Amino acid sequence: TYHGPGQAVVYLLLDLSQVRPDGSGMGEAPMVPVPRRVTWRGVGTAILTLAAGAVLGGMATVWLLRDRLDVIDSIAVVPHLSGVASGESGKLAEALATSLHNSLTQLPNVRVAPRQHAFAAGSSQSDPQAIAAHLGVHAVLLIGVEPGSNSAAVDLQLVDAEHGTALWGKEYQRSLGEIELARETISDEVWNELRLRLNAEDRQALEVFQLYQRGRNLAERRREADLRRAIELYDQALVRDRTHPHSLAGKAQALNLLQAYGFAEPEEVYPQAKAAAQRAIAIDDSLA
Repeated sequence: TYHGPGQAVVYLLLDLSQVRPDGSGMGEAPMVPVPRRVTWRGVGTAILTLAAGAVLGGMATVWLLRDRLDVIDSIAVVPHLSGVASGESGKLAEALATSLHNSLTQLPNVRVAPRQHAFAAGSSQSDPQAIAAHLGVHAVLLIGVEPGSNSAAVDLQLVDAEHGTALWGKEYQRSLGEIELARETISDEVWNELRLRLNAEDRQALEVFQLYQRGRNLAERRREADLRRAIELYDQALVRDRTHPHSLAGKAQALNLLQAYGFAEPEEVYPQAKAAAQRAIAIDDSLA
């Protein structure tokens, strides 16, 4: 039975696939039945169809990747306060901005505007393009705070100031205490958006720093389960970058805390803690 012009090319390719490098396989029965009649018109139609598919596929790929091709190479983290410039709302905005700023400085190929300059720019103007021009950066991460009586709205905007386009934005409406607890979640969402705009080396550096930061936050709780989970996160960071000194130092500290609080015997953790601490200092002697 003739199945149509498109299948003719498919069957032809399948038949040719039976031929091995030594030439054997020619004349053997194909895996699928070959149609009785193949016309040049059918072959031509199939080729045109495949060509059109390739062109459309290429256009789709370019469309999907067009935003990722413009990699962020410089950024400023700018707290912008609305309503009040001090108090709990102001402290929250500055704490978020400081945390995000410090994390971004870990990226090897991204220039981060000095914190004091970025904070000063946010206190005097709100236009991201004007701020970017003043600080000489490609992108601006704006952190706005709208204070209320018992709560605050935190508004985050990632702006490509070079092209005047908003890349991402989100608002959080929480009590002041809840927003403080949700700071890690807010940071994670920002990182997920920034990751799309970074090169491969910076994406890995960001992932390593995130794992380290989560480990540090857990270790600060000083509970056994949290300390052991922190060590796991430090190890995950070290799998990605075995020379990350802060993860090594954090692991050494968490292991030491396990025995200090009686959660583990000294002989169980001391050799590991000593080895991690020595490696950290060998890489970065400022950690000594």
